[in-house]
Amino acid sequence: MSAVAGAPSAEEVVTGPSAAAPARPRAAQRRSFGSWLVHQWVTLKHWLPKGQLLPEHVLRRRHHSICVLVWAHVPALFLFGMLVGHHSIVHVAADCALVALCGVGASSERFRLKARIIAASFGLITASAVLVDLWGGITEAHFHFFVMIGVLTLYQDWTPFLVAIAYVVVHHGLGGVLDPGAVYGDNPQAVRHPWVWAGIHGGFVLAASVAHVVAWRTNENQLLRDPLTGLPSRLLYLNNLKLALERLGRGPTRSVAVMFLDLDRFKVINDSLGHGAGDQLLEAVAERIGHSLRRHETLARFGGDEFVILCEDIFDDEDAVAVAERVLKAFSLPFHLESGETMAAASIGISVTSYADQDPDDLIRDADAAMYRAKGAGGARVVLFDEVTRERALARMHNENAIRKAIEREEFRVFFQPEVSIGSEHIIGMEALVRWQHPERGLLGPGEFIALAEETGLIVPLGTWVLRDACRRAVVWQRSRPADQPLVLRVNVSARQLAQASLRATVAEVIQETGIEPGLLCLEVTESVLIEDPEDSIRTLTELKQLGVKIAIDDFGTGYSSLEYLRRLPVDCVKVDRSFVRGVPENEEDVAIVNAVIELGHALKLSVTAEGVETTEQFDNLRAAGCDTAQGFLFFRPEPPEVVAELFAGAQAAADAGIVCSSAPVMPAGAGPIETNSPAVGAAQVQRRLIPPPSTPGSRRRLARSSLVAGIKAMADTWVKGETARESS
Repeated sequence: MSAVAGAPSAEEVVTGPSAAAPARPRAAQRRSFGSWLVHQWVTLKHWLPKGQLLPEHVLRRRHHSICVLVWAHVPALFLFGMLVGHHSIVHVAADCALVALCGVGASSERFRLKARIIAASFGLITASAVLVDLWGGITEAHFHFFVMIGVLTLYQDWTPFLVAIAYVVVHHGLGGVLDPGAVYGDNPQAVRHPWVWAGIHGGFVLAASVAHVVAWRTNENQLLRDPLTGLPSRLLYLNNLKLALERLGRGPTRSVAVMFLDLDRFKVINDSLGHGAGDQLLEAVAERIGHSLRRHETLARFGGDEFVILCEDIFDDEDAVAVAERVLKAFSLPFHLESGETMAAASIGISVTSYADQDPDDLIRDADAAMYRAKGAGGARVVLFDEVTRERALARMHNENAIRKAIEREEFRVFFQPEVSIGSEHIIGMEALVRWQHPERGLLGPGEFIALAEETGLIVPLGTWVLRDACRRAVVWQRSRPADQPLVLRVNVSARQLAQASLRATVAEVIQETGIEPGLLCLEVTESVLIEDPEDSIRTLTELKQLGVKIAIDDFGTGYSSLEYLRRLPVDCVKVDRSFVRGVPENEEDVAIVNAVIELGHALKLSVTAEGVETTEQFDNLRAAGCDTAQGFLFFRPEPPEVVAELFAGAQAAADAGIVCSSAPVMPAGAGPIETNSPAVGAAQVQRRLIPPPSTPGSRRRLARSSLVAGIKAMADTWVKGETARESS
């Protein structure tokens, strides 16, 4: 044979591939059909209810009720069987014993809950079969099956449905063969074809199950899907997280990450553009984050402007941080709303675990704590949960509970710091300051608990208690003083209290209860609180002024408020912040600011109080500048009410001893007023002055104007520096 003969012919070359061509479409058809089946099954599985999403205590309570229903069938069926009289008492008792046996299995704590649920489901369907048997197979008895299908829906589990369908088919088939009359009655076609009719009845039960599944699915969608964004809700997310943790123990070493995302300054969007725009932003954020995630990363809405992301199949913390950074990049572009474009930012906290027995709630709690750290650091960043964050979160929770219990146990104490008239050097007022007499840590200052109380809202009941206690004590001291020496009580009001619609009613109630004169009560509000919502602040302060109380702006000069709002605010006094007083007289900028505030306050017919006066030089300069009153360690430290009572009781002894504050007694060292022993302020004294002596013609007026301009310039520089520092941080 030649070499040519051994080669394939032209026909073979041509027909070979064409002959094999039909095989490929059939294989492709088989693959496409298999893919189609898989796709349909995935679609059906996605549409079907998730099942087993009930909390443990709810599932147990429902199971207990169903067990009661199973046991109730035992005497009911026995009485029904005896009344109908188709069977003997032994037959009736044997049928009821089957139901009772299922009730025993469903009620026994020795079995797992899943097994008890199967026993209860089996018992209810057995009760239906017993009813059919005792009633002689009459058609109406079969409707009991459909009623029980509805009861089994309460489990929100597929197992009871499968038990019911299988039970009906087997019972009607075998029963129709062994005793057709007991199952189908006098239906001749069913007696001749028991298995056919068993399938028909099974189809009826299946149809009833489908109807209940549709209702189940509808209710579950409302419960498990967020109506605004369509994302999974908190309940579905928790279920998915539990399943993800269970899968950790089955495969290779992997980790699960929980990311807690919160929009920064979302309240500004709602307040400025309206809640409709806020909802549009939430929808846009959900859509954009969803596009930035991969298949094994699940997004859910936790509530409000909070979202959570579940990341599976990650190796370490760096993978989780990479996902979070990818999500943050999605906020780099503006969001298009009906009202226009707007920018948004988010803070993300991450917690990661590789342990299958990790508590899902603990993971979410840790991610939430890390998110708050991200917000506290300025927002628009990612923070990974660590031991430091855990300790801070635990300490915060412990302190919050401790503050709540301290309010109940009345562990807080009100201290009072006198306010001194710079002109007469007499005590004219008292500021109420709260302290915490901690049972373990001793006396704590406000810096240890006020910020947390403000954040958690506990400042509202605490502030009301301080107001009531301070007014009650001040009334006693006011009545002991001469009529020409009124004593003003100053009480701080927090931002949370100012936002309460019931603040006016609370103050009015305290005034009526304690009997304090409204004109001798001054409520102090920080400047930063007023500028957050000036219109509401003006309205609330006006309502308080109608009660006759005085209003003071505390920490004036630190909030960058506008002079327009200061002119409109119904205030009586401004308090120069201690941060400016501290620099007097060495720091020229602080000197200019203090002088400008005093001149501005007097121009607006307001009294001016200086805080934090600690040296005689500060006191002498404030007196020369025309400041009205002062507070500080130079005069008195905050003292408990018992010491203040002794202070007023020994006023004459203090005057005889030559103390600067002539209305104060001689106190032990470190407990009362501090002697100044300052020489008279004169022209020959070498010290820096805010305002020159009145003997210099025209210089006082010229320097007042220039100091006002310099003060405003210094306040503006301070604001610019603060903004620059925040941007750089």
